[in-house]
Amino acid sequence: MFENFQLEMVGSIILFIALVAAFIAYTFFMYRRTNPPVSGTLRKFLVFMRGLVFLIIIFILFEPLLSLTWTNVRKPIIAVLTDTSASMDLTDAKGKRSEQARSLLQKSFLNKNGNDRITEFYKFSDDLSPLDSPADSLQFTADGTDISAALQQLNERMDEKYLAGVVLVTDGIFNIGENPARYAEDMDVPIYPVGIGDPQEQKDIVISRVLTNQVTYANNRVPVDITVKATGFKDRKVPLQLLKDGKVLDTQYIELTDDALETKARMHYVPVTPGNQKYSLQIPMLAGELTARNNTKNFYTKVLKDKMKILVISGSPSYDLAFAKRNLKSDENVETTYFTLKNRNAFYEGQFPSNADQLKIYDAIILIDFPRRNFPAYVINQVADYMKEGNKSLMVIGSQELHYPALEPLSGYLPIQLRVFPINEQLVSFQLTPNGLQHPLMRLSENEIENQTLWRDLPPIYYTFRRVDPVSGSETLLEVDKQRTLIRGAAESLPLIVARKMNQQKSLFLTGYGIWRWDFLMTGIGNESKSFSKFLSNCVRWLVTREDSKLVRIHPDKEIYRSGEKVTFTAEVYYEDYRPRDGATVKVRISGKSNVDEVELSNIGNGKYEGEFQVLEGGDYRYEGQAFANDQLLGEDSGRFSMEEFSLEFLETKMNEALLQQIAYKSGGTYFTPANIEDLKAELNFQQRSTELTRQWELWNKLVLLILIIVLLSIEWFIRKKKGML
Repeated sequence: MFENFQLEMVGSIILFIALVAAFIAYTFFMYRRTNPPVSGTLRKFLVFMRGLVFLIIIFILFEPLLSLTWTNVRKPIIAVLTDTSASMDLTDAKGKRSEQARSLLQKSFLNKNGNDRITEFYKFSDDLSPLDSPADSLQFTADGTDISAALQQLNERMDEKYLAGVVLVTDGIFNIGENPARYAEDMDVPIYPVGIGDPQEQKDIVISRVLTNQVTYANNRVPVDITVKATGFKDRKVPLQLLKDGKVLDTQYIELTDDALETKARMHYVPVTPGNQKYSLQIPMLAGELTARNNTKNFYTKVLKDKMKILVISGSPSYDLAFAKRNLKSDENVETTYFTLKNRNAFYEGQFPSNADQLKIYDAIILIDFPRRNFPAYVINQVADYMKEGNKSLMVIGSQELHYPALEPLSGYLPIQLRVFPINEQLVSFQLTPNGLQHPLMRLSENEIENQTLWRDLPPIYYTFRRVDPVSGSETLLEVDKQRTLIRGAAESLPLIVARKMNQQKSLFLTGYGIWRWDFLMTGIGNESKSFSKFLSNCVRWLVTREDSKLVRIHPDKEIYRSGEKVTFTAEVYYEDYRPRDGATVKVRISGKSNVDEVELSNIGNGKYEGEFQVLEGGDYRYEGQAFANDQLLGEDSGRFSMEEFSLEFLETKMNEALLQQIAYKSGGTYFTPANIEDLKAELNFQQRSTELTRQWELWNKLVLLILIIVLLSIEWFIRKKKGML
């Protein structure tokens, strides 16, 4: 209800009244006689209309402002937030935490709603939601607690409301998000934490951390570093077991140290089967221990086939061969076979395989300075038959003696045309192309600037062409730097490294040679020669890794996640000719042990799509994705990923009393426990908040006034015209 209103004008109110009176008198004077005469009723109507027009005009000129004032009374709102994470279901020296929380929520002073206040109930773990059902139905099972997010979401919900206080029912164990004490200080609302649980260290053993290789090779001995935290079991020896599918792979007895100190151990396992393999670490539950749910921790390892088998065929002993052999030998995951041509019919290493079937064991073939003139033709023919398998890869490193016409049987697989234009040998500097900047094969460092520096610092290599033509579908990754190298009559671009990818088959061509200089000369000037080794390693792994030829490819950014970690999905969508396709709708359906969710990915350009999904429950998940355009299915993909089953909730098990006291202090509230909860009643005696509200309207600049003036004058003119009045 409005309690006060006020009308203000720019000029004097006396002048306003005087002008109104004068114009009304003038209107009466105008219509005291009319020609021709009209009825008195019509004259009064015309006087009214003309007077109203004058009144509106004067009203506008004085710019009136109407102010209305009223009082708004708001009831205080008390928000009760209950932590429903799994740690709230533990039983310690103070009793079962979940039962204490349920009992507290049934207190009559908390459930009081009336004319003086409103109480709203919420539950939270990693997210905040209203609590509409009775406290008895609460389930304390969530894996992860984010108190800051809960307070922030509450603040957003109460944006236009009078939030007077917050009752926070929790054990204070937060394991996601920022420190809630920082947010509580800026919230400007008193928070009353109620600490549920025992603040003393609990008798408990926790496998707190596991560090091992996420990716390894079969038949390699892999170390696992384990950190165990124990309280209440000083000087006890307990068995720590490493298991796979229930079978014990390794056992080690560890001695538990002083309370709350960490004990470290190292174990080993040897993976045999390629693929994603799941392993478990386990300590048996001891008498008096709080919970056994943190005595087990699972981890996952992606196991690759034991060795990448590479066949190297060279036209003669050379520096490039020698330095390549030395660096490949140092890579324990590469198994290399060499055949070096001795003369037209013999190799230094012995008899070359008699048929192409014997080459199928190799993942890729590297030709160095091969073939030369007078080469054994059957070798190239066997390599061509090897490439016909469709899932094999080839790399060629050139030389001054390389006989390009002899590569004709391989022309359909190479990234360059074999019609070349040679010139005299010379040293050339080089630079990464835009494609090379992004290509994993050319990544000597993960830092983009450092990567470019490493390539720029490498010494020049030899080059013998004035023109090289890449084939359609290939990429030039490294080219001659013409600002630092002079080649007369050369084409615009002179490729040094060209790559081609066709479905699951790849090929790579180094038109330059003398790459041994990247090792030897860098060492000679006192620099590290790791760039050469890294480049060879990148080449081998890029050649061996098979590409998916589907038009729609969907995959998570990792295959194994820590508990509570966000899963990021990436999709690639292509046209039939493998051009990137934008504008599609990509949806991914995720199925877990107890629920099914769906996420739609956002188009980020160049045929790529991304989206995030928050998973907290440990276990194995399956995803199925589909891409659509204009309601037409473009393709689909599916796969699996795993979430560690170890719960964040059991890394710490004692009630975090210090944090809850800090939240209370910084927010201006008070810390309580179930023992003194009745004292909370007096703290919640908030007064209603009265706010005086004022609203103002400028009455003079309204379009309706102009329209009214036009309408009134039009009606007056119409009447005068119809009556023939002068």
